[in-house]
Amino acid sequence: FSDMVQFGEVREDWFALYGKAFEDMDKPVGSLVGQSRPENAAPPPEPFASYAGVYNNDYWGPATVAERDGGLELTLGPRGSFTL
Repeated sequence: FSDMVQFGEVREDWFALYGKAFEDMDKPVGSLVGQSRPENAAPPPEPFASYAGVYNNDYWGPATVAERDGGLELTLGPRGSFTL
């Protein structure tokens, strides 16, 4: 975009230029690189009803999780409800 504004034409393939400069940042890092996932990485989820309830936080106040229309709904504050 800057080339078009300044010069009226594209003068550099910026994607290719910066892509090479930053490609190392896209590579995975950490001790688990190359490891296969465990077969049972996490336990199966509980029924939605087990998550329903009021959760309290000293900073945010109460958060209400309700089972609604086959899913979960989170209510924060006087106006905010969000489907999870």
